[in-house]
Formats: sequence, C-alpha cells, structure tokens
Amino acid sequence: MAIEPAAQILALRESLNERFDRYLAAAGEPLTSGADVTQWLLSQLPGTDPELLGWAVLTVAGLLYPGMRAERAAIGMTATVPGAAGQSMTMLIASRVGEALIEAAAGPGRSETSPAGPGRSETSPGETSPGETSPGETSPGETGTGETGTGETGTVMVGRELSLVDLTEAYADLRLPAAPGASAALRRRQLRQHMASELAEIREALTDGIAGIDLTAAGWALTGTGMCLLVQTSRAPAGRRARLMGRRRRHDELKNSAMRSAMLLAVIGDFLVDPQVPW
Repeated sequence: MAIEPAAQILALRESLNERFDRYLAAAGEPLTSGADVTQWLLSQLPGTDPELLGWAVLTVAGLLYPGMRAERAAIGMTATVPGAAGQSMTMLIASRVGEALIEAAAGPGRSETSPAGPGRSETSPGETSPGETSPGETSPGETGTGETGTGETGTVMVGRELSLVDLTEAYADLRLPAAPGASAALRRRQLRQHMASELAEIREALTDGIAGIDLTAAGWALTGTGMCLLVQTSRAPAGRRARLMGRRRRHDELKNSAMRSAMLLAVIGDFLVDPQVPW
C-alpha cells in the first residue's frame, strides 16, 4: 500500500469493518457499496489521489461513529445529531465510500461518465434536488477551485456539480441554539464555535495521521459524500420488516437521524475546505 496511515487511523478502519460485518449479520439487508458515490466523487475531483481521499473519509467516519471510543461520545452527538443509531448507519455507509476510494486507487482508470450525485438526481426538468442550486445560483463561499488545505502551491479542481452544492439547509437543520430566523451565515458561525474543539480534533487527526493529506481535497470529498448520502437516505423507503411490524415511527426517527448525520459530514467537509468562519 502506497500510503501508511497512523496506527490510530488503521485501528478506526478495523473497528469500522468489524461493525459493518456485525450489521450485515444482524440486519440481513446489505448497505450500499459506495461505488456510485465514489465514481461521482472522482469525476468531480479530477487529479486528486483517491487513496488519500479514501483514508480521509474513513478517518472522519470513524471519529463520528458512536461508541467507537469508550472514553468519550462521538463527535457531533451532543449538539447536532439526535439518535446514535442513525449516525452509526450513516458512518458505516461513509466508510464504504472510503474503502471504495482506496480500492479505486489500485484499479483501472477513472470512468469518464458522471453518475448521479447530489446535483444529478432524478428530478424533473426545472426542479432542484437536495444539494443542487437553481440555475444561475452559486453557493456562498464556494467556487470551482479551492486552495490546497496543506498550504502548498496549487489548487484543487472541483467539478461544477460539487462546486454548486448548497449547504444552507444543512446548517439550518442541524440542532443549534440559534434563533429560528437566524441567517445561514450565523448558523454556520455558531456551529463552528460550538464544535470548535471537535473540528480541531478532526483536522489534527487528518494532518497527523495521513502523510501528504490535502485538507481542501479531503473536505470536498466529505462534502460530496455527505450530500450524496443525504439524498440517498431521504429517498429510502421503510424496510419490509418495519412495514410489517408497525415500526414506521422508529424508521422515521432513524431516517431523520441518518440524514442529519450526512449533513454533519458535509459541513465538516465545508470546514476543511474553508476554515475561516465568515461567509
């Protein structure tokens, strides 16, 4: 393997894989392989290293997984995402995206096609989907390129669909102490202030644990992953067992928690791309 992450990150990966295997054994229902999200991410981040992106996504998924570290709660659990089960499921799916990115680094060349991402969902002409802006709109603070998060010279080229992802609703829906009418910029600022130590921990884990990591590229990958999982989760119907056993309410609670967890991935990516607070 070309990249040798720190022991802490390798341990997170092993734990995620163990929990994923246990989920499959208990649920009897497969989770996504992450292949579609991975293919779309690589089409939107040309020239980036899939293996570095994969390790970044895996690391953040492990840090966000509830119960991964017995000495403390998972990042984001206390103030932003109610419900450990939904956050667990989302981070397991995100870990599959990370694994698929790592595998892509050793596989054949990237596909020229761009599969459905948050900006290419199944909507009628003229409609927008979660994570997609209306024609002519741009997301605050986002452009088609980003300066490298490591401070090195150069830029990260970002595809149009990913660059137009709008996180306004994500910041509005995460649990925050802001007033109901607070602006998106205020909510963004408050979330970052509230999670300052956790965001710093994520940044440190990535920079210390993955040699050569580009935080801007990693951030875009996390934002893309989070928004893709948000769209997928929003469309997921109740499972057969939930319908038969009258567990629809529990399913809805799990789904809402999973959607907020996907948003959390996206806003953490936004922080890595642009650590400065103001929009």
